[in-house]
Amino acid sequence: MGVVKSNKRRAKHGMYKTATYNTWRQMKARCFNSNNNRYARYGGRGITICDAWLIFENFHADMGDKPEGMTLDRIDNDGNYEPSNCHWATPQEQSNNIKTNRVFTHNSKTQTLAQWARELGIAYYVLKYRLNKGWKPPKLFTQENLKGRTTMHSVEYQGEMLTLKEASKRSGIKMQTLYWRMRVGKELF
Repeated sequence: MGVVKSNKRRAKHGMYKTATYNTWRQMKARCFNSNNNRYARYGGRGITICDAWLIFENFHADMGDKPEGMTLDRIDNDGNYEPSNCHWATPQEQSNNIKTNRVFTHNSKTQTLAQWARELGIAYYVLKYRLNKGWKPPKLFTQENLKGRTTMHSVEYQGEMLTLKEASKRSGIKMQTLYWRMRVGKELF
């Protein structure tokens, strides 16, 4: 009898093997299955799912199909899985929304260290090193090195002088890779 009931449920929405259904199933396992290896970070600390989303069709109606390359993200990391607290996010967006991230405010803007590194064109490991040396904002985010010299790098890309950050964006090569190539004297592009 249970098998027949289960098959009826699958036939009802026809999405049993889709990425959206799998995401919903994993969400439920994290919150309700104490044997799930991620339970302690979700259900174990009180994260739950709104009643409506216990039914797949309701979850799907609110969230739609899972976009390729996206993951289900809770906007408030301490909040529950519910329509007002969830959206589809890129892995990069989601990595900025984890409990262990430290955030820093500079020029009235608050971001993670990785976000600041990308925005300012300073390698992430440089910012981490500065933190370990006791630097705090605003000095943490300056373009000077530990000896007080400017670290803003300009490079030539396709006949134009650009910051390392801009050259990275245009070339599609990670900024850290370009910086490393500069330091060891390798061809940049």
